[in-house]
Amino acid sequence: MIACTQKHFSLLVFISFTLLLYSCSVEEAVVEPEKRPLNGVKVAKWYNAHPAVVTITYDIGFHLDQRVLKVVDEVRKLDLAMDFEVVTEFYEKPQFRYLVDIMREDLIPGKIRFFGHRHTHDNHDEMTFDEAYTSFKTCFDLMKTWGLEPIVYAYPGSKGYLPRTQLANKLAGFIAARGSLIDAYQTFICEGEVSEPENWFYLPSVTMGSTDPAYVNNNAELIPILELNSAKGSWIILMYHSIDFVGGWGYYPMSEFLLDIQKIESMDVWSGNFDNVTKYIYQKNAFEYETEFIKQTPQYFDYRVIFKDYLPNNVFNHELTISFDLLEGVHIREIQLFDKDVLVSQSFEKDSVLYLNVLTDEKFKTLRFLR
Repeated sequence: MIACTQKHFSLLVFISFTLLLYSCSVEEAVVEPEKRPLNGVKVAKWYNAHPAVVTITYDIGFHLDQRVLKVVDEVRKLDLAMDFEVVTEFYEKPQFRYLVDIMREDLIPGKIRFFGHRHTHDNHDEMTFDEAYTSFKTCFDLMKTWGLEPIVYAYPGSKGYLPRTQLANKLAGFIAARGSLIDAYQTFICEGEVSEPENWFYLPSVTMGSTDPAYVNNNAELIPILELNSAKGSWIILMYHSIDFVGGWGYYPMSEFLLDIQKIESMDVWSGNFDNVTKYIYQKNAFEYETEFIKQTPQYFDYRVIFKDYLPNNVFNHELTISFDLLEGVHIREIQLFDKDVLVSQSFEKDSVLYLNVLTDEKFKTLRFLR
């Protein structure tokens, strides 16, 4: 009777151990390649899966005039982005250097960024190649020294038509430059399936101003342009000059500007800084990825992943918005990205699609899909 009990006990232990091993093997089961749920990765055309982009540029140097400060305040109230020009000759003067500290420490963290706009205000198409290059390079180097992150440029008077001028700008270190067009309805960048601007070094912009019928004079004239931009899925750059400066070149009433930004804030568009939108397009077009299945459990499945673009990470450091192609029948409630066990990004849902914002920094991370 005792021997029989011991025999049964040993059998029970064996069965229990076997079941334990089986349950562990099911939880950590190896999934055949054709049954692994991730089929592919797609980059959204614009950040946060917005259908279009609007960039607000202000061709005036930042200073402490109350009219300038009001523009900054009103843009920040709506959590929009905006860019000021930088004329480096002006900020190089000792009496104005303190403004650079305000720009770097207060404005940049609040979605206010800066674009190069010359060292001196001259027509660069009338310069020799060497003269134009020296002007661009001086502007670039000073902005870099001051921590203003020189990435993009705007030609003084939009005079950057000549190929040699554009080449000089590129060689100086900028990755894009803005000009302008009289016809605002020809300024839509990357419409539809177009993935790259026709010319990175003469991007068109919409000239805003009430002093010339050829410009966009008021909010009523801007609204159809904004709406058409959304319909085209494109990017427009608005170029303001003298907001509330009566008599200034390109004068534009503050009341109309407030209507403009209220309209932009109400739309499903990316209010993107000039440099950040530029980075996004470059990175999207260079995007590559690698994935390696790790494991699955009843709660999630994991992949080892690397997102890359092979562009210099000190310049091209904007997040890309991506979505995932999964096998039919796989239902996911959340996606997480880990860098050495630290959660660095979580998915958000838009139009029944889960998106994830990621850096293309060529670093291996763990991608987790929660069931």
